[in-house]
Amino acid sequence: MEQQRAMAEAVSLLSHTACAAASNSAEHLQSPDPNFLAMVEEATRPNCADDNIVAGSDLKIVMCLTTFCRTEQLKSALPINLACAWGLRDKIVWVLADLNDEGESSVLLPWLAETVAAPIASGQLHIVRRAEVWSGWHACFAKNTSHMAGLYIAERYVGPEDAQDVILVNCDSDNLPSTGFFPVPPRAALEIIHARSRGLGGLAVA
Repeated sequence: MEQQRAMAEAVSLLSHTACAAASNSAEHLQSPDPNFLAMVEEATRPNCADDNIVAGSDLKIVMCLTTFCRTEQLKSALPINLACAWGLRDKIVWVLADLNDEGESSVLLPWLAETVAAPIASGQLHIVRRAEVWSGWHACFAKNTSHMAGLYIAERYVGPEDAQDVILVNCDSDNLPSTGFFPVPPRAALEIIHARSRGLGGLAVA
C-alpha cells in the first residue's frame, strides 16, 4: 500500500512538473502551437499509477537522448516528454545517456531521482552513465552510446530477434516531439515497420 501511494505521488509530481515546464518554456519554443500548454495539460490529466500498463511490454520505439552540460534544457523538456508519453510506456520507452562530468552529474542525478521517479521506477526511463572518465564531448560517441543502450534495452524487453524491429529515435535534450508523433499505435513507427517489411530499410523519423 505504501509503495502504491508513493508511486501515485510520483506520477502526480511528474504531471505537475510537466505542466509547469510547459508554462515556463512556451515562450522559447520554435513555431509554438498557441494551444501548447492546454495540450500538455490535457495529455497529462489521465496519468495515474494504477493503469496496469507494463513498460516495454509492446515495445515499438526507444527514444534515445544524450546530455552533456545541458541539464537546464533537460529539466525543461524531459518532464513534458515523459508525462505526455506516460500512457504509452508499453510501446515507447526512453534512454538517457548521462555523459556529464561528475560536477554536472551531481546536479542532474538527484533531480532525476526526485522529479522523474515514476518513469524510472516503472521502466519508462532508463539512465546510463559512462564507465570511466572521458576527455570531452564527441557527438558521434554520445549518439552511438545512447543508441547502443537503446538496442540493449529493447533486447531486454522483447528479445534479440524482435528488437530488430524496434525503432531507435534520436532526440536532443531540448526536443519536444510533436503530439502527432505519439498516436496509439505510434503511426510513425508503424509506417517504418511497414516500409521495412517491403525491404525499404534505413528510413528515419523526423
